[in-house]
Amino acid sequence: MSPSKTLRKNRPRIPAIQTPPTWPERNSVTFPNERVDSQDTLTPDREQPTSQYFGPGSGQPGLEGRASFRAATPSSYRTPIGISPRVVEDRDSKALSAVNLTYELPPLVETVKLGWTNVTRQMAIVSSALAICSVLLLTQAQAAAAARPVLDALFVFAYASILCNIGSALCSALVEQRLAAIPYESSKEGHNPPTAGWYHGTNRLLQRYGVGPSWTVLLWYWIITFHTGVASLFVQIGIQLWIQQQSLAGKIAVSCIIGLVAAPLGLLAMYSLGKNLRNGIPQAIV
Repeated sequence: MSPSKTLRKNRPRIPAIQTPPTWPERNSVTFPNERVDSQDTLTPDREQPTSQYFGPGSGQPGLEGRASFRAATPSSYRTPIGISPRVVEDRDSKALSAVNLTYELPPLVETVKLGWTNVTRQMAIVSSALAICSVLLLTQAQAAAAARPVLDALFVFAYASILCNIGSALCSALVEQRLAAIPYESSKEGHNPPTAGWYHGTNRLLQRYGVGPSWTVLLWYWIITFHTGVASLFVQIGIQLWIQQQSLAGKIAVSCIIGLVAAPLGLLAMYSLGKNLRNGIPQAIV
């Protein structure tokens, strides 16, 4: 073997200089399956993982046990899986108005609200009972023997009573729902109803405290359907009793009894309607 080959064989090997990995800046480090947005909010990302394992057998000598960190790219923002509580709170604050958890209605408003609630519940029961009575009378009237025009009139008033009383009962539930929403509407941020002063009528008072713009429409619908249902039921009873009575004296007596019962109720209904008109329903409509 020549001396030159011996020198090249025994020459010491100089290890190759390995360039250390470049570490990103402090604010751009992301952990596995997470990214950092402009609000320093960590959000998981499924599409592009931001870490790589260099363990045994990875083919990267000298980097065992280390991890490669890099900043998340804008393309990884497309399908975030989770959102931080702070971001959720900010979105909710934009979509919904803040409410005051310690807000309480004034005593007078609370009393008026409870009074209307009790009235709506009672009227719902009354309307349901009147609708049932109309149905029972209608089933009996189908077997009555009378002239065709009389039976047609009986059926018209019977169905009018049933439908109007059902509508009144359903409207009572809607009115109660609007009354139950008054405390929440009054406690919203930006809604500052007065706690002192004078108001003309309970309807305008409830509207000022957040009963809603549909209150006037519901009230008018409720009044009209209830009174129409009661009047139709009395007419239905009168026609059916007139058909069943054979003698003229009996028909006259039945008509007088119905008139004595229905007339005071009609006067009370007109008085109640006029009182509601004076309490501010027309002003609320405008």
